[in-house]
Amino acid sequence: MRTAASRTPWRSDCFPQALTARLLLRAARVPHTVTFGLRRDAAGQLKAHVWVAAGEVAVTGGSSDAWTRVGGAAWAPRRP
Repeated sequence: MRTAASRTPWRSDCFPQALTARLLLRAARVPHTVTFGLRRDAAGQLKAHVWVAAGEVAVTGGSSDAWTRVGGAAWAPRRP
């Protein structure tokens, strides 16, 4: 995901990467969670971040340890 994002002519920070990962994981029917987080930087500015995980695997967004989780959504394929 990072490699593709680095080659786009537009800004591809965490949000578009998370949306793309979500679409690809859903198309492949892989259960996943999209999580939104916040934290303050050294100057006190509020920063936002989004990441995607499939089980214990971080798909996009890297480590979420430094962020306070404020919301999210999980997806899993329906069973027949």
